[in-house]
Amino acid sequence: MRALKLGIILVLLFVLTAGRWGEVGNSKWGQVETASSGGFSPADVAGIMFWYDAALGITKDGSDLVSAWADQSGNDYHLLQATDTNKPLWQADQKNGYPAVQFDGVNDWMRAIFGATYTQPNTIFIVFKDPTYVQSERIYAGHGSNADFTMANNKYILYAGVVLIGTQATGGTSWRLNRNVFSGDPSYMYFNGVAKGTGNAGNNSLIGFTLGAIYGGTGEWGNPNIAEAIGYNANVSAGNCALIKAYLNAKYEIY
Repeated sequence: MRALKLGIILVLLFVLTAGRWGEVGNSKWGQVETASSGGFSPADVAGIMFWYDAALGITKDGSDLVSAWADQSGNDYHLLQATDTNKPLWQADQKNGYPAVQFDGVNDWMRAIFGATYTQPNTIFIVFKDPTYVQSERIYAGHGSNADFTMANNKYILYAGVVLIGTQATGGTSWRLNRNVFSGDPSYMYFNGVAKGTGNAGNNSLIGFTLGAIYGGTGEWGNPNIAEAIGYNANVSAGNCALIKAYLNAKYEIY
């Protein structure tokens, strides 16, 4: 009987802790995949290229400087940074109890090289905090200027060969759920579910992904605080967009 009771206790402990595997410094134990508890994961949507979650797959040192941010999509497009002075800072409890990665706007950046070419359409979701505005700061960039999300003239812009200036003003301290669709003419920019830009952003393909600077990390450093970024080689359907936004919004409570 004692052996049976011990077995039951061990099984319960396993069930209660199983959801914590791989989680890094999140105060909401077992809630990393908030919407996934209902059966949904961003990786379920066809065409996923990458998925970076600051609560998962972070490699950092004792000062919380990040050298690797593991791709959760299954494609192994991991963001890497080997140089200490260029590593961003992992920070706990940044939005609704979840962590984020802070880029300093001076020389921090991380890059993933895909080893594959993803022609448009490409859709990128990102949860980030408004950076302090300086002209031509990058939130993210593709290879060269293939899928850039940046700021100019106090507005957010997209660039994949052609400049598309949105209507969303930069600056402030708000967290935002942004969706950008790179699909030539028209391409689209959404903030918190509201359209903030439509037009021609160019047709360049995507072969890599950089956070915090232009693709090679040689300039235009931005200082966003990034909690999660998910990219798809598709113009994600309305139904799947609703699922992804519900997953992110339930988790971070953006709007």
